[in-house]
Amino acid sequence: MIQYSFNTWYQVNDGLTFYFNQSSPIVSHLIARRERKRVYMDDDRWRALRIKKTNSRRKRYYAFIRKIPIFLSFTAFIFWLELRTVDRSLPSERVNPDSDHAAEYNFSGIKARPFDPWLKTTPLPCYPPDIPNLKQIAPGATSQPTRVGFLFLKPLKTGSTTMSGVNLRLARNIAKRQKKDFGYCKARFAHGGPGLHPAAKMFGDRLKEKSFLWTIIREPTQRIISHFFHLYVSREKVEPNDANFQRYVQQPFDSQDYYIRSLSIERYNRTKDNPIDFGNQIIQEYDFIGITERMDESVVVLMMLLHLKMADVLYLSAKTHGGYDGGGANGYNCVYIWPSFVTSSMQEFFESNAWQDLIKNDLALYQAANRSLDMTIDKLGRAKFEKHLTLFRIAKSEITKRCLPTAKFPCMGSGKFVPPQQTDCLWGDAGCETSCIDKVAEDMQLW
Repeated sequence: MIQYSFNTWYQVNDGLTFYFNQSSPIVSHLIARRERKRVYMDDDRWRALRIKKTNSRRKRYYAFIRKIPIFLSFTAFIFWLELRTVDRSLPSERVNPDSDHAAEYNFSGIKARPFDPWLKTTPLPCYPPDIPNLKQIAPGATSQPTRVGFLFLKPLKTGSTTMSGVNLRLARNIAKRQKKDFGYCKARFAHGGPGLHPAAKMFGDRLKEKSFLWTIIREPTQRIISHFFHLYVSREKVEPNDANFQRYVQQPFDSQDYYIRSLSIERYNRTKDNPIDFGNQIIQEYDFIGITERMDESVVVLMMLLHLKMADVLYLSAKTHGGYDGGGANGYNCVYIWPSFVTSSMQEFFESNAWQDLIKNDLALYQAANRSLDMTIDKLGRAKFEKHLTLFRIAKSEITKRCLPTAKFPCMGSGKFVPPQQTDCLWGDAGCETSCIDKVAEDMQLW
């Protein structure tokens, strides 16, 4: 029997070297068995056998190596497929509530979040409209319930008429870009008509994967000041004194939880339901919430979320044409809108605990939405966003310079009523001067 000393190198014929650093009966047995086989073979046969075994091992090794890219590609495909089929309704990443910065995203219990971009692999939700011709749509038709399309809810006195024009413009352009056989995608752009729960009535059964739901909100106190002068002073001829002002702003229907009630897609009962839960539901349910005080930023973010061209979201403000409003779609005579003002005593009232308690839930929702806008910008890329914003403001300035002087609105600055057929508005006083804006966009290569 052949003996082997330990702690020595052993050279195998196929070129591999092993080092036995301790006594091992198993290793000694295997080596001895190998040597016994060699006794019965001449050198050529032994060498051929070792080469054959070595080649076999190499083939198995290279076959395994070749399978690695296939395995990695398959794994990457499964990962991509999972991302593609993620439900868009799932909430975005949330900030850890126990982190040091959680307070920056939590406003009295309503939590901000970044809004998610529309998946590029999914076509934008463009479906046939109820009425092919926009100018033939009656006011009530804009608030009919629907489950699909571009859905915009108009809170009162938030700049929502201007944003309705943006909603209609992108609905028109997307239909053209997708080569539809209709002039614009199905869209909603209404206050919701009479009632306490406009969003619940119009969008309560919407299909999330086939619709884009958005809105715009304003700081609550500023919104209600504007509403008082627009509706009560200008239309109903109420004297704008402190007594009437306080009487109006303390009405729960107009002041308390206005956003919570109007924007929620479930019916909100102020005496039974938790407004914070409903506020969080609004933040999670809406695909985007813009901010009136940051309208340009909001429109650019909307463009980036939907992967649109800048030409799709350009606008001429619906309220820059003068001090008159109310004509066109609603059939009213043009009414002069009194400029808003606040006396020192009313300012003191708005700073009081009583008023702050009245608007606290809407204010928390507004603050969460405002923070969500910043988080969305960060998610989309702030440098890229700033570049788009700069170009957007240049285009907007050009539109004001070229389109406003010759613009025809339903109510002109002189108070004269202009029939809808004689204006270049998409509907009522929303989306006006469409042809001029299109020309500016073409000249600036924004399509």
